[in-house]
Amino acid sequence: MLVIAPAMGTLDFSTSPQSEEAQPEAGASQEARFALSDDVIAQHSTELVANALGGKSVLVLRTHDASTEDVGAVAWLLRTAGASEAGQVTLGEKFTEQESADALSTIIANTLPAGAQLSVDRRAPGTHAGQSLGSVLLKDPATGEPVAPESDRNFVIEALRGGGFIEEAEISGPADAIVVISAGDGGAERSFGTQLLTDMTDELGALGAAAYAAPDENGGFVDTEAGKVSTVLKLAEQLAAK
Repeated sequence: MLVIAPAMGTLDFSTSPQSEEAQPEAGASQEARFALSDDVIAQHSTELVANALGGKSVLVLRTHDASTEDVGAVAWLLRTAGASEAGQVTLGEKFTEQESADALSTIIANTLPAGAQLSVDRRAPGTHAGQSLGSVLLKDPATGEPVAPESDRNFVIEALRGGGFIEEAEISGPADAIVVISAGDGGAERSFGTQLLTDMTDELGALGAAAYAAPDENGGFVDTEAGKVSTVLKLAEQLAAK
């Protein structure tokens, strides 16, 4: 059995001259061990995800600046895991901009499908976006049927597209699960956009199954093979629990 785990080591961060001299060498060794582990996972990725998503449909919801390479690799691994493609939606730059949050919330409130609800206690734009998009993009886990009719889905998507919040949308039908892929954050601080996307992913997961993927700690380092495999297995775990 191959266990996915980072090749972690222990570094001495004391300030003695000897340890300061050793740190660059230790860091290089650490990076080499990570690279080796990732290579091993890459060689076994198809085995690790085999049939994990068999019979399930997955939609990719990506930001405009998400790495095309990451998106393509995740989509390939989803297919390798047995998933069918429910489509791909590309979010516009405005979707994650703080200054556009009020406009996003207004569109979501004005296009809410019949039967869908927005939380009155949690009003963050990402939370409401997840509740809205989940209702039109996901299947009901209990019945396997669409949560909302196709006409409602088209109405919501076109309203968001008209407002500049969606760039492209190719949707073949409702999905069992959604993977949200973004460019992530360059620094240690979580940006407004990342918070919005993770809030949205949480709500999508509550309605069906969802995973947030980005090339940083918040997104599980999707630019690595371990991160890609973990994204697929996270969806499978959520679906198995429904």
